[in-house]
Amino acid sequence: MIGFLDRFLDQTTMYRLVLLYLAALLGAAFILGFFGLVPHDPTALAFSALLITASSWIANRAFAWAFGLPANAESVYITALILALIFDPVAATDLQGVGALI
Repeated sequence: MIGFLDRFLDQTTMYRLVLLYLAALLGAAFILGFFGLVPHDPTALAFSALLITASSWIANRAFAWAFGLPANAESVYITALILALIFDPVAATDLQGVGALI
């Protein structure tokens, strides 16, 4: 078991490890919301995560283009997942909440 974990960590960057951990946290929140163990609706959580991810990706591409720099894909998703886990999920019909997430 230790050998497997050691090989996995040797081949995985810290960006990828953080990304996997945040995705696992979001997945756990989604599953717990599905079973009603947390007060958040899983569809609102999924919508919010997708909206934040799209906004982060667009902002990253715009700034990378404006400054002539290469875009780092993993940092976009790390930022989006952190924000999705911090902010309260909103429904698609809540326009103020959607505007706040964007």
